[in-house]
Amino acid sequence: YSTYSSSLSSFDGEGQITSAIAYVTAEDMPVVYTLAGHDEAELSTSVTASIEKENIELKSLSLLTEEAVPEDAKAVIIYGAVSDISEDEKQKLETYLEQGGQVVTLLGYTDKDTPNLDSLLSDYGISLADGLVLEGDSQHHLPNYPYYLLPDIQSTDYTSDVSSRYVLLAFAQGMTESPDSSDDLAYESLLGTSAQSYSKTNLESENLEQEEGDIAGPFDLGVVVTKTIDENAEAKLVVFSSETL
Repeated sequence: YSTYSSSLSSFDGEGQITSAIAYVTAEDMPVVYTLAGHDEAELSTSVTASIEKENIELKSLSLLTEEAVPEDAKAVIIYGAVSDISEDEKQKLETYLEQGGQVVTLLGYTDKDTPNLDSLLSDYGISLADGLVLEGDSQHHLPNYPYYLLPDIQSTDYTSDVSSRYVLLAFAQGMTESPDSSDDLAYESLLGTSAQSYSKTNLESENLEQEEGDIAGPFDLGVVVTKTIDENAEAKLVVFSSETL
């Protein structure tokens, strides 16, 4: 007739001490801006905590009211935007990249046209396939849900910490390298589908199998494109094709 409760708590002592040492020895605090004004999703508390633990300050950025990306920006995150950026905002982001900036984009699912954002990706050699990606290989999706994708994690410096794990994302657009990509761009795949994947172009169809009009894969679901500006500077555009990553 007695009850009790128990709890388990922990403290990341080593991580906090390492973070604190880095904080007091760093010359400045890097600032990362998250773009606002396009119905973006909100970064989870676990993501923001991980970023802040690296002694990176997060700030919101509205390019509709700012003349340019702030000079202290180490990177700009576009997270799950479901409405398009304006032509003016695109030009400001391009100017920032041309100065050696870094932009990280996680695409949000939308039925709206996003020509300016698509154009920004195209300028960096990234082509988006119409529709949403489905997997025909059962080892690359959750059972009975071919749009919940388990992509191959490519062997890169960026993915070394997750190479032995699974990555899950849904409602993703397929990406490929543009055939006319310029020589100053280095395109690197981070996540890829199987050769049996396809992009379902008719989203009203109740048939999840590949049918006429669908686009055959494989596709990239995560890429990083590096552009050489000069001997001392390079721009980086990192794109994941779904914010559900």
